[in-house]
Amino acid sequence: MPMTGRSRLWLTVAVLLAPLSPALAQSTGEFSMVLSSTYNTTSLKHEGTVFTAGSLQGSATVTSGSGSLFQQGENFLRSCIVSSERSEDGLNLRSHCTLTEAGEDGGDQVWMSVYRNQGDPIGVAQDGRGRTEFVGGTGKYTGITGHCAYDVQYLIPSLGVLMADCNWSKP
Repeated sequence: MPMTGRSRLWLTVAVLLAPLSPALAQSTGEFSMVLSSTYNTTSLKHEGTVFTAGSLQGSATVTSGSGSLFQQGENFLRSCIVSSERSEDGLNLRSHCTLTEAGEDGGDQVWMSVYRNQGDPIGVAQDGRGRTEFVGGTGKYTGITGHCAYDVQYLIPSLGVLMADCNWSKP
C-alpha cells in the first residue's frame, strides 16, 4: 500500500518529536534559595524533654536555578507550622510549609515537609542542617517532588535565615 503525502507528513512529525517525548513527559531542575522567617513559638518541659511548637512567616527568594520552575529572582511568601522535641536522645524537628508565589507570578503554591535532627530547636543559639521534601502543590507545581538540603542560622531569638540547595522533578 503506497504512502500518501499526508501519511508521510505524520510519519515525519512523529520521528522528529519522538526524541522530545521524555522531556515533555517530565521536567526536572535544580535551584538555590534564601529563606528568612520570623517565628512565634511556645515551649513546655515535660520530664526530660522540651516540646516546642509554633508558626513561621517569611519569604523565600530563588538565588539561582535551572529548569522551567524556580527562576532566579522569583519570590515566595513562606508560612509554616513547626514542632520539635529535644531530649537526651537529641533533636527531632518537623515542619510543614507552604511557599506561595508573589501575585504577579500567579500565586501558585509549593507544599513542603521539613526535617531536622541537628542543632537546637527554633531560636536557640546553635544552628543546624536539615532536609526539605517537596510533597506537591497547586497550579504549575501540581505533582512536584524533590528535596532540599538546608542550613539554618538564628540571627536573633525570633529571626532565622535558611540557605537551601534543591532538586525537583515534575511529571
